Amino acid sequence: MKLITRLILGMACTVALRSEAQTGSNTLAIGDASGNAGVIVEMPASITNDQAFVAFQFDLPLPSQASYVAGSAALTVRANGHNLSAKVLSGNVLRIVAYSNNNSTFSGNPGSVVTFQFRLGTAPGNYSLSPMNASISNAAGANILTGTASGTLTLLAPNISLSRTSITYTRTLLNAFRDESFTITNTGNSTLNVDCATTPQIFTVLGSPSFDLSPSQSQNVVVRFQPVQKGTFTGQVTVISNDPDAATISVSLNGVGYTLNELYVNHVFARSGTDATISLRLRNDEPVAGFQFELSLPPVLTFTSGSERLTSRAAGHQVQANVKTNGKLQVVAYSSNNTPFSGNDGNVVELDFHVEGVGGFYSLALSNVIIADQLGGNLLSDFYNETLEIIAPDINSAGSVNYGSVGAFSGRFAVRSNDPDEDPFYLNVSGTAYSPNIMRMQDAAGNVNANVQLFVAIDNLDPFVAFQFDVQLPNGFTLFRIPAN
Repeated sequence: MKLITRLILGMACTVALRSEAQTGSNTLAIGDASGNAGVIVEMPASITNDQAFVAFQFDLPLPSQASYVAGSAALTVRANGHNLSAKVLSGNVLRIVAYSNNNSTFSGNPGSVVTFQFRLGTAPGNYSLSPMNASISNAAGANILTGTASGTLTLLAPNISLSRTSITYTRTLLNAFRDESFTITNTGNSTLNVDCATTPQIFTVLGSPSFDLSPSQSQNVVVRFQPVQKGTFTGQVTVISNDPDAATISVSLNGVGYTLNELYVNHVFARSGTDATISLRLRNDEPVAGFQFELSLPPVLTFTSGSERLTSRAAGHQVQANVKTNGKLQVVAYSSNNTPFSGNDGNVVELDFHVEGVGGFYSLALSNVIIADQLGGNLLSDFYNETLEIIAPDINSAGSVNYGSVGAFSGRFAVRSNDPDEDPFYLNVSGTAYSPNIMRMQDAAGNVNANVQLFVAIDNLDPFVAFQFDVQLPNGFTLFRIPAN
């Protein structure tokens, strides 16, 4: 125990002892080791020394994926009756101390002086092992350590990674299918073996469900949803692999299978001031005993009360239509004995309207739609709106006409037309009367440097005794008077 005390004291004053005792290189190095997940590997520590030493010690912080195997530390053949202590301190730090009761020196140079074992975890990677608080003591108790070197512990294992853990399919028609996919990636450092299985059979993995992935390799897995009956379905893809800590993982699947039972408003084309018919088409994969809906009416439409009627698809069915206080037209069709409509595609009801309004497009929007089966359940899978297209003239003109000075007059001119919102159209007219007494310069022509006569004419309704005017001459023209004859 006397030597242990000396060793610990030597560690406490390492810096001071180095300057006195070190004359060569004396290093402690942690070796390298590798192994698969869950196995036990042996790690060596070696000393290269230029001076004789009788003891050493070091602390080794352990990575989370390495657990010290108790009692596994052992001195090598370089020891000469030395004692060894190895224990894990708080913070997962392995402390190893080797010493001699009689100051015996370790033999050989260089070489391993101690080995110890770790049980590996499951997360692949390279983990550094760096010694701390290290010392190499000579017989005088001085620390002759000149340096340390770290080692690497390599844990070999595949590691599975999924791009998504759930898939929700959009609604899928019976006997049709939809495909969705997810990606499996091996983020580990050894081969990943994968096998995929789906439940229930309504979900299917396309292609080979089993494959291998090298490190960093990915594969896309396509899963098909193909419903054969109505309803909401849940399932999963179970992914089985050799990932040591995720041997079985799953991707949840959700899908809805539906039948085609749809109501359509047909497009309507009409002229303003006329009557038009709006028809609705029913497309159904299942027997339909009745239906109802509300139709938003644009202000250009006026429903013709009592005009509602079913088409030849009806089999003794009744239909009623009325305009509600919210302005929507409610239509209800039913069978007193739950008889289904015939056929599975075609117009099912017609409604008459008077059209009066400006040309353009108007929305015909459905709401509160029900397509009922023979038990009163709603089979509706979807409904579709349309538009009313109105053709109508639109009169356009200036708001007034001024005739100039032709007489003092004003008034309004009424234009009647079939414009639905501007009949009649009014045009304001006005004018001012005057006597025509007009002076005008007559046209003239001539050659260069020649004299040209200009004549001024007066057209008068009233007698006159005098006149005057100014003439603006162009550049290069000169005015001169012609002597009177």
